Amino acid sequence: QNFFFDNKNISSTYNAIYKRSFEKEGHTLELEADYNIVEGSDIGKFDISGGGGNFASYTDNTNNDITNTTINLDYTNPLTEISKLELGAEARLRNSNSVYRSTNANFNSTNFDYDNSIYSLYATFGQNFEKWSYQLGARLEQYEVEATNNNEGIFADDYITVYPTAFTNYKISDKQTLQLSFGRRVDRPSLGQVNPVRDFSSPRITVTGNPELDPQFTNSLELNYTHNYNKGNLNAGLFYRVINNEINQTLLLDPEDPNKLILTFDNGEDNAAYGMEISGSYKPFKWWSLNPSFELYTRNIKGVIGTQYVEVENTAYNFRLNQSFNVNKNLSLQLFGMYRSKAQMLQIEAQEMYFVNAGARYNILKNKGTLSLNFNDIFNTQRFQFVSEVPTRQRGTFKPDSQTVYLGFSYNFGGGKNQAFKRKNRDANEADEGGIF
Repeated sequence: QNFFFDNKNISSTYNAIYKRSFEKEGHTLELEADYNIVEGSDIGKFDISGGGGNFASYTDNTNNDITNTTINLDYTNPLTEISKLELGAEARLRNSNSVYRSTNANFNSTNFDYDNSIYSLYATFGQNFEKWSYQLGARLEQYEVEATNNNEGIFADDYITVYPTAFTNYKISDKQTLQLSFGRRVDRPSLGQVNPVRDFSSPRITVTGNPELDPQFTNSLELNYTHNYNKGNLNAGLFYRVINNEINQTLLLDPEDPNKLILTFDNGEDNAAYGMEISGSYKPFKWWSLNPSFELYTRNIKGVIGTQYVEVENTAYNFRLNQSFNVNKNLSLQLFGMYRSKAQMLQIEAQEMYFVNAGARYNILKNKGTLSLNFNDIFNTQRFQFVSEVPTRQRGTFKPDSQTVYLGFSYNFGGGKNQAFKRKNRDANEADEGGIF
């Protein structure tokens, strides 16, 4: 099967910020609003030469329209020299529509709407003392979602949840700190995970979303240690996490044809994970810096695949190394490598994966201009390989478009006097689609 894919997207984002600074330093009120519009169209042509039977060539057409509105109100007040209070409110509104048509008479046309709204309030209070500090917080959220397919309701949910956070930091010495933290977070399904429109298909497999996916919730307990040295630092941590309704990618037998598979998403059972993370930075010379990181974890994963209950215990690790070389005051080079070991997921065993990226930056025009060159997956090794026994014995390899070369130029026209407000880094709280694709 030859697959030809033509994708076009137009995205527009409008942002406005109002910030009021009061007489006391650090006492601020900030209002930020974002409005985002995405219009896209996908055309997929499936050319199946000589397949015979039901394997006729066909064309899929999909049109996507998405609007996102986000409004944030943040208030910060340093009550005393050691105490700080933060209050805030947020509204997130998303409306999405996907219209799907196919020349294959076996595939039904779809007009899918997925709308959700999130209204939240948060408060945090913290104090800093000579040797230690602490912060307590909570976020109250109301979440509503409604999904319709061809104007018929197929899924709806509405609930209120509290997400507490707490951490304390102890300064052992001028160079050593110890931190203990607890937090609860939510990862809601992304649009790609809930959209039932066929994302990809072949004579053997169809990829689609699950509109009835529930969010996954994670309770985390972490202990971290930091040691600063003259030429770098070391960070070491232990973590334990309990994940409720974990979102997993699953392979199912197609109920309409047992010779085919459906690749989709489903919620698993309550799972647990624990492990350790080590990262740091080291600068052996002025022109060379290294940033390594290592993670080792064990996960207990439970869920139902079709009608079969599955439980696996998995221990895996990954290693990353980022290096930077300053050739001179204008030229710098970067080298990044990653290795991920075998990992047992709910249904498949992912094989090891590794790749190396390289890059360079060169400042020109009195440091107002920058030339960037990036070469990703320079050895062409990045691929996802897996083996599975459920629902049938199989082995697969997926090779993404990972080997890419990017050349860019940027120029700074401003003098730095009129700089835009710094936007806060806000988490969208959406699950990573990951998995096979």
